[in-house]
Amino acid sequence: MNIREIADVLEVSEQWIRRTIKKAVSDNNKSVIFGDRSFSFTMIDDEYDFIETSPKVEKLQETDTSKAWLLASDEKQREAILKQRLVRDYNNRPSSEGWKAFLKRVDRKYAKLKLNKTNLFRWNKIVRDCRAKDLVPLEYLLDSRGKGVSNRSYTDEQYKYMENLILENPDIQTVHIEQYMQMHFENTKIPSYATIVRMVSKWKRDPDNLFIYTLANNPSSAVSKHRPAPGRADSEIMHTNALWELDGTPCDVICSDGIRYAISAAIDVYSRRVVWVIEPSSSSVTLGRMLKKAIEKFGIPERVLCDQGKEYKSKHFAYTCDRLNIQQDFTPPFSGYLKPHIERFFGTLTRDLFTRINGFIGHNTADRERLANRQTFSAKKESIKKWNDRFKSGDDFAKNFANKKENLGIDIELPISIEELKMIMEKWTTHYENRKHSSIDMTPMEKWNSCGVPRNTISDPNVLNILVGSSISKKITKKGITIDKIQYFNDIFYDMVGEWMWCLSDDDLGVIYVYDLNMSFVCKAENYAEMGRSRNEHIASLKFDRKQIKAQKRLDDIRANKPERIEKFLDTKNETIVQDETIDIAIEKQNEVINKIKESIDTKKETKDDAEVLVNGRPIFNNLHDRFMWDFEHDTFDESTQKLAQKKPRLYEMAKEEWEERKLA
Repeated sequence: MNIREIADVLEVSEQWIRRTIKKAVSDNNKSVIFGDRSFSFTMIDDEYDFIETSPKVEKLQETDTSKAWLLASDEKQREAILKQRLVRDYNNRPSSEGWKAFLKRVDRKYAKLKLNKTNLFRWNKIVRDCRAKDLVPLEYLLDSRGKGVSNRSYTDEQYKYMENLILENPDIQTVHIEQYMQMHFENTKIPSYATIVRMVSKWKRDPDNLFIYTLANNPSSAVSKHRPAPGRADSEIMHTNALWELDGTPCDVICSDGIRYAISAAIDVYSRRVVWVIEPSSSSVTLGRMLKKAIEKFGIPERVLCDQGKEYKSKHFAYTCDRLNIQQDFTPPFSGYLKPHIERFFGTLTRDLFTRINGFIGHNTADRERLANRQTFSAKKESIKKWNDRFKSGDDFAKNFANKKENLGIDIELPISIEELKMIMEKWTTHYENRKHSSIDMTPMEKWNSCGVPRNTISDPNVLNILVGSSISKKITKKGITIDKIQYFNDIFYDMVGEWMWCLSDDDLGVIYVYDLNMSFVCKAENYAEMGRSRNEHIASLKFDRKQIKAQKRLDDIRANKPERIEKFLDTKNETIVQDETIDIAIEKQNEVINKIKESIDTKKETKDDAEVLVNGRPIFNNLHDRFMWDFEHDTFDESTQKLAQKKPRLYEMAKEEWEERKLA
């Protein structure tokens, strides 16, 4: 729209509009407000061009949550996201590029999709129609196509056999894998040595194999590690919430609990205002909490720029962005320079704040060495002695932050708690947003307030709990609803036992939001004992426990059934070996000794099996649950049982509850 068209619509004079624009330009604003309507403007061919940017409020209702998307498989959801990104690239292509040239250009990028003219135009029409009707395109792009079959020079059985060899002995050489495969698949063609090298490399690079491979190498280490340019980059950003940069980084401060926390943050590129959350580890749940906090503070962004982190590429985050009509862009791997503003914020945070906090450990191992080398040799020895004294006295922080080689000489005095760190960071952030930045020549708050473009908001803030949380279908029992071993209850559940409900949750472990199968709100169920705890930390602990048990069981099964390959391999080489008769005699004598030892062991085992009752009168139990049940039944609750109950309180409470129900029955 030009000045004449706006004057006709608003029924005002062109002269008044020109005066208003002149004042806005002098105030360095890129938008103007006429009455209750807002317009952004740019200069094109010495004439002003206007675009209306009236306030837009997203009227998202709780019933808008799509069951079709929630019930779809992960594969279908990811395929739908890929289709929508293809349509977006097609609509953003150069005007001179036809559909044939476009498909040829992106064929490699979207190799997982069946690209042709029919599919491209059909998916583009679906997205266009959904946008026109204010619908979610992802829900209509869901498909049931299967995966393609790739050509390989090895079979699944051979790949599995190679995997078992690595897990049996992580230090095995590739040449030995080839020898064992030749022996095992003697009647089948095996891959070449070069192919086996690629197979091993592919298996070790697979993220799904990282934990079990680390566990096979060093179980203790596995548990400790896994238990988580020229010009201006903002030259095209003309108003607030036009672009957010998202990123995360480990905190360079060790807190009093011995944990190095992770920071997840977002920065509004136009104004440089920031929002952050700090959690024990980075995940999609942490990203959801940060996004919720940022939307409540700033409003809804038009576009977000992320790296290739798995939390940013998760299907839930993609669905959240699509529901809020947020364009999601990704930087190439190892391209932090494409997100300069958030990277600069993290650098300023470390240099201006973390270096002045007790517990600062440097950015990396090299910094730790540099900090340690500042001290003289005698000071190092004294520091090590003080640290070891704290470790021996049972200091929790000294135990968690072990005295490793790279930490020698670092004398950390009185590290702060995570609550104190959050409070200091909040105060520093307020100071950061109210001091002048050279890149914008004003403070972030002044820059934010100078923009006249209204921000997009959500009419019901509670809907954010759905957008950044998770959902699951659960049945109401007489004890309420149980999710991740946590029980939730509400008084109205007395009349609803046996009904199925959709349960939506945010990061607060003590609260869930209950909806019926038509996604109509029913109630809020609570567990007061878990109020304030992080669901992210609780789920991470449960997942890790299950993952460790499963991986350890798999390792035990593989190693228990490990065949004697080296003996069999050497036996195949006997044709060229000259036997020595004295070796056969020595082996016979050795076998006689071994047989006598085995007979002695079997005799002791039979004697042990006969003793089915211990000295204190209790039988031998397979697990603690049976032990507790036996003590309740025979009223033998002694000091040893009390110690076991204190050590395993949850198991004890379960046995006690079962015993009381049995007595009532």
